[in-house]
Amino acid sequence: MTIEKLIYQNLDILITKQSEKPEGLTLQKSIEIGAYVAAGVLRSRHKDQGEVLPEEIEGVYGIVGKFYSKSFDTFTQENFDLLKKSSLEMMQKPTFDQDLDVFIESIMEANKN
Repeated sequence: MTIEKLIYQNLDILITKQSEKPEGLTLQKSIEIGAYVAAGVLRSRHKDQGEVLPEEIEGVYGIVGKFYSKSFDTFTQENFDLLKKSSLEMMQKPTFDQDLDVFIESIMEANKN
């Protein structure tokens, strides 16, 4: 599977699951999902390779940006800039791996009726 397909698949799954929740998918939540997915991919790359090249970072954010521009007519450059800034800040936290797991679990858990 290519990195683009992996990112698209992760975004699609999380956005779909979030849309099914009673609170639905807000712009803020979609930005948060994109930020976590991008950060998770980059974190995984760093764990595997010991480093992440600047072109790899730009490539991941380019893929995420392309997904969002195709999927949401109202997604702006400002939204993308916020997503990227948030994502880069997330990766700096020593608790990022746990935070990522908790975030994904919160979206993937079944709706409680």
